[in-house]
Amino acid sequence: MLSKAREKWAGQFPQLSFIEANVAHLPFRKNSFDGVTCSHAFYELRDDTQAKALQEIVRILKKGKLFLMLEHDVPEHPIVRFLFYVRIFFMGSRKALEILGQEKTLFQKYFYKVQRVRSHSGGSKIFVCEK
Repeated sequence: MLSKAREKWAGQFPQLSFIEANVAHLPFRKNSFDGVTCSHAFYELRDDTQAKALQEIVRILKKGKLFLMLEHDVPEHPIVRFLFYVRIFFMGSRKALEILGQEKTLFQKYFYKVQRVRSHSGGSKIFVCEK
């Protein structure tokens, strides 16, 4: 994915850096970022990696700045909802099943302010979390 991102964006934005790292052990200094995002990847983190990732995000994020997490929302249509749960189950992330619908409560353990909003398409949810 990094090579795809480099191909797509490096020419347009030469100031961007593309770094591969373990989300549970980020190679950045404390309070070094004005914002952090996670797009459609949080549910795939297994075991205690979700908690470690949130700890790392809080560590590297400056006070008063935002963490934005985008994830698929639970579909309303029964068949699509069933397929959504099958996908989550086969990803092997029990943590995802445990926190589904409870994300705000989880994020409130780490962030000062947490707001949940729906994407314009309505198929995703965005959590806006302030340190």
